[in-house]
Amino acid sequence: MSKPLDMLSIYIDKAAMRRVDTLGPPSAEEYFRARSVEKGTDYLHGIMNVIDGNTSTLLTHISAMIAVLGIMLIIFEDTGYTRIFVMVEMIAYTVLAIVCVMNMRWRGFVSTREKMEVVYLYRTYLRRRYLYQFCVDSVVYITLLFLVTVIIHLIGLLI
Repeated sequence: MSKPLDMLSIYIDKAAMRRVDTLGPPSAEEYFRARSVEKGTDYLHGIMNVIDGNTSTLLTHISAMIAVLGIMLIIFEDTGYTRIFVMVEMIAYTVLAIVCVMNMRWRGFVSTREKMEVVYLYRTYLRRRYLYQFCVDSVVYITLLFLVTVIIHLIGLLI
């Protein structure tokens, strides 16, 4: 990776792990025992593949919303407040798209052939799960803001 991407990756990882540690997740042993899982690495690889698939789907929604907001910028070119809200939403979606891409497997893929310590793999899973959940929650709120922006603008047109 290039130097700026490395710095961004380290920043995102550290921020996510600080938050994960604050939340106090169970230890790897407790996590696997609660799920009656014997070999943790295979299980973790499987659920990280699920996170990858879900992140890809979320990225598709984010990309579509960025495209819609781009069209809205053209439509609402002469409206002050609506244009500002649309630009803020577009910037927020763009930041979330960056976080989603940084959370994808290509940057943190761990081969099943490698002998990884289960605790390290579990911490990687926690980080990726937290980042995915952060993006999902943020997308819900930004989409609600988008809907409110459109409704308010439409009401303004009727008045």
